[in-house]
Amino acid sequence: MATIPLITPDESGVTAAAMTATATGGDAFSCPNDTGDYVFLFRNDHSAGIDVSMVSQLTNKVVQGVGKVSKANQTKTVAANGGICAFKLSRNEISAYLDNSGLVNFSYASWNAALKVVGMKVPA
Repeated sequence: MATIPLITPDESGVTAAAMTATATGGDAFSCPNDTGDYVFLFRNDHSAGIDVSMVSQLTNKVVQGVGKVSKANQTKTVAANGGICAFKLSRNEISAYLDNSGLVNFSYASWNAALKVVGMKVPA
């Protein structure tokens, strides 16, 4: 698993060169739980679709007056041959995905070196 640094888009935008190859065991991004939102953009240049999951950290948490609460992983398929998908985390929901090290984790059902990712912090 690799920890990939976030970028902050500016007036010039984000280019494909900002994308990083994913790792076989999954990837993680350090995301401070502050006033910003986060977008994770995946591009798949492989000849088959790849399922990507943003891994939830909220499992059976007891919320007073509600009971046990869980948040499911978010899973999306990145289409083959240049397909793109995005995950967005708002500051209101990020705590459900941060692990004990302050990382948002991604896993891949069938990893391939042609799967690339860029994580962006969107300023408030």
